[in-house]
Amino acid sequence: WRGLLELAKSPELANAVFLICGDGNERDLLANEIERQGLASRFIVTGYIPNEDVAIALSCCNVFVLPSRHEEFGSVLLEAMTTGIPCVAFRVG
Repeated sequence: WRGLLELAKSPELANAVFLICGDGNERDLLANEIERQGLASRFIVTGYIPNEDVAIALSCCNVFVLPSRHEEFGSVLLEAMTTGIPCVAFRVG
């Protein structure tokens, strides 16, 4: 997620809004860093969402970014790909 915050600061994405779903073990660190960097107005952090709501969340997106540096399988990336929206991810796992 750190790379995502750096991406958010680029001038080309000054009007972008970022939707982050899920409850990872660094969620509190993420929320604190978003606030510290003054990006709170551009980030929506939902926490856990039920599987049946994943498609709804994805339908709100123009681009899906999976900024994980480690993924066992990354099934959410496959789910995003099935929607047809552009997907970006690190080459990991």
